[in-house]
Amino acid sequence: MLHAVPRGETLIVTVALTGASSGAVTVTDTAGNTYRPAGHINDRGRLLLFAVVGAKPLDMLDRIIIRWPRATAAQTAVDAFRGITAAGPWIEGESDPRDSTESINIGDLPLCTEGDLLFTAMNAPTGPAAQFHAPWQTAPWQTVDVDLPPRNPTLTTAYRSITSTDNDCTVRGTATPPWQSITLPLHAGAGPHSTR
Repeated sequence: MLHAVPRGETLIVTVALTGASSGAVTVTDTAGNTYRPAGHINDRGRLLLFAVVGAKPLDMLDRIIIRWPRATAAQTAVDAFRGITAAGPWIEGESDPRDSTESINIGDLPLCTEGDLLFTAMNAPTGPAAQFHAPWQTAPWQTVDVDLPPRNPTLTTAYRSITSTDNDCTVRGTATPPWQSITLPLHAGAGPHSTR
């Protein structure tokens, strides 16, 4: 771990696979937390979210272990949020294969209520990484490529707070097609930060 995770935080693990064979993706850690599936897309690649709400603490010697089947590229991200009591339901989005536009406009987000956070993960495997419009804030990211030369990162995670003045919970930004995204409401959230 690059940062310690205090007791009670919510961890969101994102896994993006390109050219993956079939098989399970699992997430565990050395502190004994249980990571539950929180969203997945298995079309033209695999994008998956795993979440643990109210995590046991992890210190700098703890490790999060992510296992996946053989893939030509794999990227992961771990984001941590304070004050979350529940997560979901998630919504998926994908670029239209007939459309070359780079504009992202994903609406109809479920349970978008004051005091919540919205979390989104987007993978654009042909790169570059997606860019989000305010009030979305991009979380820091780190790529993981297994037995492959370094390449441009294509996985981006971002979040935003829902305030009383918000009347539009749409995910907006730009990304190079084809892209996939999963958006997950985080309920009663406050104080976001990222742990990589």
